[in-house]
Amino acid sequence: MKALIHNYINLLSFSAFQNNADIQPMSAFKWDILFETAKLHNTLRLITHAIASGEYGNSIFLSSQAAQEINSSEKLTDKDFIAYTLNLSNDNNYFASYILNKRMRRIIYNEHHSIDTSVTSLELLILITRNTTDILNHGINILGILQLGVFLRAKGHKVDYVKLENWLHKLSLHDMAAYIGSILIYIFGLEENEIPFIGKSRKSSKYAIDRLMANTERILIRRHIYPDRYEQDRRLPSRKEITSSLRYWKYIPLETTSRFFTNSVRHITEIEE
Repeated sequence: MKALIHNYINLLSFSAFQNNADIQPMSAFKWDILFETAKLHNTLRLITHAIASGEYGNSIFLSSQAAQEINSSEKLTDKDFIAYTLNLSNDNNYFASYILNKRMRRIIYNEHHSIDTSVTSLELLILITRNTTDILNHGINILGILQLGVFLRAKGHKVDYVKLENWLHKLSLHDMAAYIGSILIYIFGLEENEIPFIGKSRKSSKYAIDRLMANTERILIRRHIYPDRYEQDRRLPSRKEITSSLRYWKYIPLETTSRFFTNSVRHITEIEE
């Protein structure tokens, strides 16, 4: 499993950040598992792009199915990261907490009507918010984390970090933003100076990928053994998903508590239906 995690992260880093890293030898079976993992986390195109680049020569031994995936995959472009649309309206529910939602809408409204409006700063705030929501609901969203990292490298110089720090403070998001930024540092190799809002890095983020891959392994096993039950259950937040958000209570207590009760009520309601 360690080799699989190592190769998965390094291939993603190559596609997203052009980081050259070594690839450990694996069997064709393990490469198939890596491809299944990439599909589950919507990162398959990044994996196929890295392998198809030829950077790793003949050190990768793929099954015929995996090789076919690479040959049939579309070319990776900047649109996969940068040219996505961020909804900056104040009609969205960004948080489960009513209080935080109200603050977020006020921030967006005030910034739109500010003399020195910084749309890029708002985009970064929304990316941090989306990643926070993903983590509290389902755990780390690899693609969301990578999008944040690529955004920082491409547009970070346009961000007003004084404004961003103020917004993070108002939304009680500073600790969660530091945790997310630490994932980019400890797992994907970005430098601290590329993430000015991080403050003090969180070493606990080192273990985020281990939890993600352990959960991925459980999902893949269940999907292969109980496909019908998997399709039925994945529409509901599982008890593990509901309670796992409490792990992040120390980073953002108000939102964690609100989301815990929201997901609990949703789970009970949909079971009754």
